[in-house]
Amino acid sequence: MAETGTSRPPASGTDAGDFPELLGFCARAEALIAELLLLSDRAPPLFADCRFDPVLFDFR
Repeated sequence: MAETGTSRPPASGTDAGDFPELLGFCARAEALIAELLLLSDRAPPLFADCRFDPVLFDFR
């Protein structure tokens, strides 16, 4: 009897359960990057000071 599930086998060295976990991780990472990009346009001028560069390097 055939197994139910995806129509293609998982890639070599991975379990079928890894894909949903990876997909969830990528979705969260994409949302985080989108939020950082939105915030980078709205950083107050006060933070343009070079003292904050180590913290705000990703906003520039």
